[in-house]
Amino acid sequence: AAAARAAMHPAIPALQRVAAGVRASLGELRHRLLLRLSEPLTLPEALHIVGLLRRLPPPHALSEPQQRSAFLRGRAAYLDKAVAALPPEDTEPVDYLLRRLELCRVHWHDTCVQFRALFFSSAAAAPAQLDSPAATDAAVERLLCGPPLPADWPPAPPALATASEEAAAAAARR
Repeated sequence: AAAARAAMHPAIPALQRVAAGVRASLGELRHRLLLRLSEPLTLPEALHIVGLLRRLPPPHALSEPQQRSAFLRGRAAYLDKAVAALPPEDTEPVDYLLRRLELCRVHWHDTCVQFRALFFSSAAAAPAQLDSPAATDAAVERLLCGPPLPADWPPAPPALATASEEAAAAAARR
């Protein structure tokens, strides 16, 4: 709405500043939502986050395949952090492996359940090749065990100007 108002009234600088602020805030919102996917998530939280990602306007919006990939990459990043947090010292190797297997089993199950709930809400929306739980689990496993995440994932949002920087710029324009 801010962009539409700014386009309707290009001569009003206050509207242009508000529209620029909204664009920058939306970039920051997307970045924070993507980061939230790599933290512990319940199904209601995942539904809320993906719902917000789906409602972002076009410059910041993700396509459906990008949303799926971002969700799975976030969950893979969370699993990596959880596995790294397991204390391997002062334990028997068998105990460590059992804890790690249990952690992975629970995480993979939660991720598959959340993925199916988020992206296959109806039978009509599910692709034919993923019509069984085993096929869906195999597809999720391929994505989770795929190439490692880039070091800069998720992408950083555009820099936000601080209030003091905006005040200095406004004073300089006067």
